[in-house]
Amino acid sequence: MSTRTKFMIKKKKKLPPVLPPFEKDNFPSFMRKEIFVQGDLINHFLNKYIKAQKIRFNFIKVKIDRIKRAYIIGNAADYCVALAGAYNFEVLADVPCNAELISEFNCSNPILDKSTLVIVISHSPNDLHTKIALDRIRHSGCKVIGIFDFCPPDDWTISLDFESKSNILTASTTLRHVALTLLSLYFGNENEVITPLYVQIAVQMLQSLDERIKNILSNEYFIRQKAMEMIDRDILFSGANVDFASSVYGAYLMNGVNDNHIQIIPAGELENCFIKPNQYTVAFSSNKDFYNMLNKNIHFDTIILPASIMEVGENRFVYPESIPLLNPILSGVCLQLTAYQTALIKGKDIL
Repeated sequence: MSTRTKFMIKKKKKLPPVLPPFEKDNFPSFMRKEIFVQGDLINHFLNKYIKAQKIRFNFIKVKIDRIKRAYIIGNAADYCVALAGAYNFEVLADVPCNAELISEFNCSNPILDKSTLVIVISHSPNDLHTKIALDRIRHSGCKVIGIFDFCPPDDWTISLDFESKSNILTASTTLRHVALTLLSLYFGNENEVITPLYVQIAVQMLQSLDERIKNILSNEYFIRQKAMEMIDRDILFSGANVDFASSVYGAYLMNGVNDNHIQIIPAGELENCFIKPNQYTVAFSSNKDFYNMLNKNIHFDTIILPASIMEVGENRFVYPESIPLLNPILSGVCLQLTAYQTALIKGKDIL
């Protein structure tokens, strides 16, 4: 082909991606819609990054066997995701990992070098605290991965393809959990800490989240009863390990809809703390050991746990059996619906 012919060929312009429309439709609020359609949103996300039962994060230019430490950073509800993700990342990828608030990360002095990985969870790379953190990370020479609501495809970001319109984050938090879980599984497989069979089983469980979430949402009447019990009472949330992350998320959600005092105490510290007589207590348990730890200290008004641990009871909300890796996602859905019902009962203005 001649030089003249080459100049005559016009290059196609790459148009920037457009965020898919998300309308309220027949739902009374965006918050309710985002809770009830998040199964579909999860499936859309999984279809984008899973092909032939394999996680397709090959575009991310990080060699996990060269990483000595990791930080997962996020603010508000994203910090709750970071907490759960840090536990899972250490177990699955065998890399020491800390969860930190982005605002605190910017004010601290973490070890940042070429053997460090920072995973940033945020609404957008252009958010103020996020932008400051990214500038610092890039100047340090360490590796970075971003999990954002919506962003153009490149070699360091994972896009959820969804932007919440509710003033209380629900589905977007669930999607962040799913994204970080996929990332942990991918790196765990790459680092040969977990087997391809485990990854395949976990992927199948992720693909079945839709049905499990529908099962939880079908118990809305029971959840509304629990929400009514909490009205005008101080609330204590507790749990251990990833369940402590669920406690933080519960406090975050209820703080947006409840006017009373909200407290978070790790399960192992309950025996050292004074519990107010009229305080409403909510606990989370992903396995039998965590349940026993909770049960020996105080009586809980509500315990949220998988069906594999205990049958349905008056003070228990049981969600469908899953693998421990996904339990924070399912307990989070219980919390979301509780917060929504609390907002309705109290007449809160929700979008």
